[in-house]
Amino acid sequence: MTYSKTRLLAGATLAFAMMAASSAQAQTVSGAVNADNRYMVTVSQGSNNTIMHTAPVNYSWGSTDRFSFNINSPDIKQCHVNVIVWGDGRVAEGFAGTLTGNGGTVYSGNGFNGKDSGMNAGGVSGVPSLSDLNIMSPATSGGVTSTGLASGHQVWGNVANNYLGSDFGASSVPSNFSWIRPATLSPSDPRTKNYMVFSTPCANLIKPKPVAVHMPGEHYQCYSLEKGDRLEKEEITIRDQFGRSNAVLGTPRMLCNPSSKRHGDKEYRIENEKRHLVCYDYVSQQDTRSHNLRINNQFAPDEVVSTRRQMFCVPSSKEHIDRITEPKETRYERTRPARPAPHIQRR
Repeated sequence: MTYSKTRLLAGATLAFAMMAASSAQAQTVSGAVNADNRYMVTVSQGSNNTIMHTAPVNYSWGSTDRFSFNINSPDIKQCHVNVIVWGDGRVAEGFAGTLTGNGGTVYSGNGFNGKDSGMNAGGVSGVPSLSDLNIMSPATSGGVTSTGLASGHQVWGNVANNYLGSDFGASSVPSNFSWIRPATLSPSDPRTKNYMVFSTPCANLIKPKPVAVHMPGEHYQCYSLEKGDRLEKEEITIRDQFGRSNAVLGTPRMLCNPSSKRHGDKEYRIENEKRHLVCYDYVSQQDTRSHNLRINNQFAPDEVVSTRRQMFCVPSSKEHIDRITEPKETRYERTRPARPAPHIQRR
């Protein structure tokens, strides 16, 4: 292939779509790549690389290579996605492309760093070994030149037309989807024979699924209460992590029993079978501020907002008197007021 001056600006074209998998341990990555001449995708944790995809032996820059792989349990602070590009040693290789994940979208010209690895590729067929890759540290700063798209070029054509809006996480090609390459190298510079490394932190792309935690402590099953007497009016002072309040408690509304629970392969036993909770509603209370909160337990993490106080629970004893077998609906039917007969309008 004859290289014109414009083609010195061209390297490899990349597009990825990344999403979180349902598992908390893996994220599925799919990609679409146009490259000149060859490329490889790795995920690095510190200095350790895992090869995710290598361009096929018969790969041609004019065709789009699509693939997928998983990233397993990344340490997000040490994780990088790396695009290793090399050619025939007559140009400084670069790329134009995009990475899209559940945590955001990064595309060339905005979010990538690039550098010369300092390692000779040995030509188009020189696929780097894993030991070679571990020597090539991720590009974490500087060294990238944005050159604009090769749109309309006689040989390369408008590469942007090879992609779908979904490749960019958008409906159209971003305006700064551009060719990037390490700082200008002339065709005669021996560094053009080296592997070029382009990297973006996994944190730009991946929002890991939070993992549920198994907190120790008593579990409770809570039941609504009826028929309870309202407390005599007596003001109490309550203090918790949200602040302090003067309050007057009212009627017992809920009873919580210590409970055992089996969840998957874990079993939680009752720690104190005599310690119950009785929860009272409020007759009066002071205002409280809302808080944005992140909660977590054996079921799932979540983000919530605290609002007004609902009940105050105190440790209590409980004694069984007898069991009511009559359905709740029947008991309510006795006290429910009769519906008035419908009014019939004469015509």
